[in-house]
Amino acid sequence: MTIKKRGSLPALQLSVSTLQEAGLRIGQKVSVHAERGRIVIAPLCAFSLEELVAGITKDNQHAESDSSEPVGEEIFSAPAS
Repeated sequence: MTIKKRGSLPALQLSVSTLQEAGLRIGQKVSVHAERGRIVIAPLCAFSLEELVAGITKDNQHAESDSSEPVGEEIFSAPAS
């Protein structure tokens, strides 16, 4: 593989099989950073918001929970009885 120039930026062309082996897909958002002399490409988010919301069912949805008392000027309404 050779680093080429695309416009004024360096570019690499990855094969579909390399993307599939890494668990990535075309159009997916990724982070790219250098780590110990290597370029690392990692997914930013495994699922879109739409995919996560589509996975909500009555069976896996939890009830509301109250984790603490107000610490400032928050206004909480009492649950309906």
